[in-house]
Amino acid sequence: MNMIEKLKLTQRAGTIKKQLSDKSLSLVERLPLLNEFKSIMAQLKAGAVKAAPVEPVEPVEPIEPEDERVINFRSNQYTSLPLKEFKSMATSVHELGMELDEIKTGVVAWLESNPELVAA
Repeated sequence: MNMIEKLKLTQRAGTIKKQLSDKSLSLVERLPLLNEFKSIMAQLKAGAVKAAPVEPVEPVEPIEPEDERVINFRSNQYTSLPLKEFKSMATSVHELGMELDEIKTGVVAWLESNPELVAA
C-alpha cells in the first residue's frame, strides 16, 4: 500500500468517525459505518510501514595519535643522523609499530643521503 492510499484511507476513517459521533443515526445506519471503519483500520494496520532492522555497529577503537618519531621517520627527517643513531631510530620506530617495508624505505633514503658511508 502506497502513501496516497494510506492517506485516503485515513481521511475516510476520519469522516466515518465524525458520522458515527452523530447521535441522530440509528443503529441500523451505524452498523455499516462501523464495519467499514473496522475494515479501514485493519487495512491500515496490515499496510503499516515497519522500520527496517538496524544492524548493531561494532565499536571502533580510538585512533591514537602517531608518535612524532614515526612521523619524522616517514618524512625522511633522520637521513642526516650518524649511522649508529639512525639504527637506533629505525629500531625504535619498529618497536612503535612501523612496518618493515616503511622502515626499508627510510633506510634507502638514509643510504642515498650518505653515499660516502656506504662505500666505507
